[in-house]
Amino acid sequence: MEFADALSTLAIAYARSGHPDTAVSANLQAVAILDRVSTESERLRPDVLRKCASALINLSADLADLDRHEEAADATAQAAEIRERLAAVDLERYGPEYSRALELLADRAERIGRYDDAVAAADRRAQVCSALAAADPLRHRRTLADALHMLGRRFWQAGDVSRALEVTREAVAAYRELPEPDRGESRPYLAQALHDLAVHWAAAGAMDEAVTAAGEAVEIRRALVTEFPGEPAVADLAASLSQLGQTYGELGRASEGWAAVDEALALMRRITEGAPGAYRAEVAQTLNSVGRAYARTGRVADALPPFHEALGIRRDLAAADPRRYEPALAESLHNLGTAFRASGLSAQAVPLFEEAATLYLRQAEAGTTPPRLTRTVGALVNLLVEDGRFADADRWIRKAVRFVV
Repeated sequence: MEFADALSTLAIAYARSGHPDTAVSANLQAVAILDRVSTESERLRPDVLRKCASALINLSADLADLDRHEEAADATAQAAEIRERLAAVDLERYGPEYSRALELLADRAERIGRYDDAVAAADRRAQVCSALAAADPLRHRRTLADALHMLGRRFWQAGDVSRALEVTREAVAAYRELPEPDRGESRPYLAQALHDLAVHWAAAGAMDEAVTAAGEAVEIRRALVTEFPGEPAVADLAASLSQLGQTYGELGRASEGWAAVDEALALMRRITEGAPGAYRAEVAQTLNSVGRAYARTGRVADALPPFHEALGIRRDLAAADPRRYEPALAESLHNLGTAFRASGLSAQAVPLFEEAATLYLRQAEAGTTPPRLTRTVGALVNLLVEDGRFADADRWIRKAVRFVV
């Protein structure tokens, strides 16, 4: 087993020196040795199993560095299985390690589009953290709040709005119930959970509740910007202002909505002036919010420039990382297509809806049906029918119907 330890140490050194391919080879050898020692033993060897799980986690990181994300997810799943066995023997001792493996497994699964697997791992993690918190609240309550928050985000990514809403409300409650100093230290996470809750409430059509959650997120993040006036805190504040502005718009409170989105955009512009290329995803989201605010108040012509700019940014981001940014790209295509349609520019809207529908169908084929699939295909079909392109309309309906019926 000492040789396996040496291989693991060597693998870490290779990875740190920029040689992940060689690190993978060393980690694979270490795992093979540790697995053989564990299998040949007549009794459970927690020391060997822990080392094997750690080697698998390191292997997963090295594979991810090589963009071998499917293999990275499989290695993480093996590590989680080992740590599950250990946690079954002694939850207090091995449960935290099992929880961390599940957290990483959810990340790996999400990275390759396995959203249901990501939800399953996050759900299991929340269960483990709940059991740990029941046994030792002071030590594990904060971890439970974090696990619930991430589970809510996984449900949202998987398109389950009702479960995302339910679990995120639990996360917000868990953060509020933390004792000091955990409560103060967790304010950034509470603010993010409130921001997510506002998004979920809005998706469920509960705009009053969405305004309340977004307003509290803005309040906390304003205080955090004062205490930590760096770019990340400013970007977070801009995101919550943007969400608040959108929600005000849905309620018909136009002046308050404009004030919020204008402040959000000004903050993001300020950040990007000092660091060109930074926070591009956040800038695109803010531009998207500005465009939607214009569109909701009937100023469709004014919505076109911010929608165009957001689309350009998201095209660049999706070209570099399709799995991560294609959903946002599809959203921008849909929004710009909707604005063109409202402006009477149907010819320009059709190709945008077609591209958005193609991206949404790709997500559906990967196992997650986006809520906007039906709206995008519906808008596209209506435009095609208006133009007399009945065969094309029928083709799109046939493509989409198997995912929505």
